[in-house]
Amino acid sequence: MKKLFFILFILLSNLGLFSQDPIKFGTETHETEYKFGFRIAPTYTGVVQYCVVYAPEGKIEEVRPLSMDAFVKEAGGIYESDANPGNLGLFKQNGVKDSLVALNNLWRLRYKYYPLRHIPQDSVGWSASPENYVPSKNQTLILKGYGVDNINGIFYGSNAFRLLRDIEKQSWLKTYKEATD
Repeated sequence: MKKLFFILFILLSNLGLFSQDPIKFGTETHETEYKFGFRIAPTYTGVVQYCVVYAPEGKIEEVRPLSMDAFVKEAGGIYESDANPGNLGLFKQNGVKDSLVALNNLWRLRYKYYPLRHIPQDSVGWSASPENYVPSKNQTLILKGYGVDNINGIFYGSNAFRLLRDIEKQSWLKTYKEATD
């Protein structure tokens, strides 16, 4: 009789276990209010600030700074991140071919010459403004299409990745560089 109860207990307790769909870890596609972003503005760490932003309903409420290295590893799915809970390769997923080249070129959108130190071989930016520290008015209009009101804004979420993808395109660069006032 004890054997019968034991077998019955085992069968009933495992019945619920096998009726559930199997869980595949690492394949979750949670939508998150945390997004990767960057701002092209000088700080003590450089001319681009990388971050994770908390933006429920498209309004930024919190900004967490990241190093460029952490940004690359978190957005690339190597490190865990609130902005990438599924550890997806967000650069590849968003069509960014060479994330390091794209990220290293972000400063060129704002500046005519690299502002912090002179790098003779490759220090020329893409700004068409007569001033060194801002893009032209028409270039600013192009950048507004990526979700910022002005050059000091934070590009984040899909807009940030779209900008990274677009600056790799020669046709986009030509249009941007020729957008003078």
